[in-house]
Amino acid sequence: ANCAVEGGFAGLRDVRLGREGGLIGKQESFVFAETFKYLYLAFTEPNVISLDDYVFSTEGHPFKRSHSFNGTF
Repeated sequence: ANCAVEGGFAGLRDVRLGREGGLIGKQESFVFAETFKYLYLAFTEPNVISLDDYVFSTEGHPFKRSHSFNGTF
């Protein structure tokens, strides 16, 4: 469902119903700080920031890995 409203984004009262279920009249601060950052990183080129070399906190902050990811932990 599209949550875009004039001036930003709103939450859905019921995700099963989409906009027909009603919108929440506020925009959470994490929309830009976290959600859109992860969306951007999921589709960006690896030369912008390599997800093999960095991990992200739950709040979207990058931390350099002590070693590159080789496919195993």
